[in-house]
Amino acid sequence: MTESNAPTLQDDHLPQRPPKIRKWSRIAAVVGAVGLVIGLSTYYGAGQWCDQQLLEANANLKQGNFGMARVSARAALQMAWTQERRDRAKLVLARATLSDDTLAEKVLLDSFGLLEEIGPNSSVYCDAVAERARQLLLTQIRVRAAERLLNEAIQLDPKHLASNQLLFTVYCVTNRPDRADSVFWNGFVQIPAEEKPAAFRQWFLSQFTRNGANRAFDVGTGIVPPNLEPSDEDIIKRFIAFKDREPDEAVHYGAMASWWLWRTETKTALEILQIGQERASSVAEDVYLSSLVLALLNQGNFEQAQELLDQWPENERGFNYLRHLGVYQESVNQTELAVHAYRKCLEVWPGPIDANVRHRLEQCLKELGQPEEAAKIGQQTEIARLWLEERWGMVRKAIDYMHDEQAVGVLLEFFTAIGKPEAVEFLTQYQAELKPKQ
Repeated sequence: MTESNAPTLQDDHLPQRPPKIRKWSRIAAVVGAVGLVIGLSTYYGAGQWCDQQLLEANANLKQGNFGMARVSARAALQMAWTQERRDRAKLVLARATLSDDTLAEKVLLDSFGLLEEIGPNSSVYCDAVAERARQLLLTQIRVRAAERLLNEAIQLDPKHLASNQLLFTVYCVTNRPDRADSVFWNGFVQIPAEEKPAAFRQWFLSQFTRNGANRAFDVGTGIVPPNLEPSDEDIIKRFIAFKDREPDEAVHYGAMASWWLWRTETKTALEILQIGQERASSVAEDVYLSSLVLALLNQGNFEQAQELLDQWPENERGFNYLRHLGVYQESVNQTELAVHAYRKCLEVWPGPIDANVRHRLEQCLKELGQPEEAAKIGQQTEIARLWLEERWGMVRKAIDYMHDEQAVGVLLEFFTAIGKPEAVEFLTQYQAELKPKQ
């Protein structure tokens, strides 16, 4: 077979692109590259400018320049190209608006809507929830609505400072010092060092005075006029205000009843609780049940008290439940069970400072023929009585002089004696830091 003479396509015979097409391809590539660089520069430049505006907005907000804060926040929102920056801008804008009491109500409501636009995936979601709760608590006095929001935020971020601090206030103003204690120490580690002494004093007032921690709230919300001296009447005024704003919440009826029980007006307390039974959406709550069981025990209605103790929600069986359970069991001659309940009660704050629980436990132990154990409880009771009665004036004065090393020493002795390890730990560290300064 002879080699074919058919022509073959060599490289130099391939069809060539026209020179113009190659030229425009290069130009398009260059233009695309330049456009990409410009786009990226604009994107990052806009991001930096947005961040700068947010910094200025926060600075103005901190200084109380709400108008300037809103200007910077709006500018940041217009240039925010990411969802994260938009959420941060919305948060600052809402705060700057809601903090300004010179604005119309509609503007404030619009700002509340901005906070609701911030979703759970945002890094500032808990901040937005806390701000919504703050407005519900301080401007609308819807305490339980605020509480539910704050619990939602803390479930996502247990150490979120703003939520823990606001929830502490909620528990203080609704007469739940045991819960105020737990939430306070949960967030205490996050409080800046320079603010801890003042925060500690507020906690002290919430645990050792009837209403000392609530004066600012009562005056700030208009429940109590600022020119009147504080009194126990302020407490019931606040509870009534809460009930009027949230008439379907059992906690408010329970709190009102607790005030009348403190005044030994059991009949009035039961009347209030009956109204709560008719109006509240649910009465299976610690404060309501606590007041009702106590009222029934005062009347000697042990059978109904037992029924309510059995119905008490498992997740709320804390100090109040254990104390009432012990009183019920002691009253129906279940002394051994009462001893167990009282011992557990003393392990839960504020058990260590409840003289009534200690006295009842001591009497039960004597009845069971355990004089040595009773004597130990009696000694602990005497130590608590010494500090809470004889030396109380000294302790109460010391809390107002947290800058003084000797005052801190008195507090350290007090909390060591009554058994409050969280307070002892803080005061020990604080005293050590205080010495070099002095």
